[in-house]
Amino acid sequence: METANVKTSLSDHKPSQKSRSCYSCDEGISQDVWDVIKAPVIRLEGQVSRYKGASENAEKIEDELKVEKRKLQRELRSALDRIDELEVSNSHLSKRLEKMKANRNALLAQQ
Repeated sequence: METANVKTSLSDHKPSQKSRSCYSCDEGISQDVWDVIKAPVIRLEGQVSRYKGASENAEKIEDELKVEKRKLQRELRSALDRIDELEVSNSHLSKRLEKMKANRNALLAQQ
């Protein structure tokens, strides 16, 4: 009976030694895979940081353009209001001039 127990315990150790060698093999493979994946990951991280920088710069430029657009729209509204005021004033002055001409012609006709 004892020999059967010893054989059983020895046979239990064999798979574990085999498993250990597979784990060390897997560890070597994992390290190789990591080394293969590492370079593209580093490259992609660099791209991400560049794209983030470009995105932040684009957002900054967009904000500046929005401010400039608002400023130009205010100036445009102001200029259009001024044009309306000048057109009203011009119309009023043209009517006054026509009245003055009519009064002058009436005075000249009376004489």
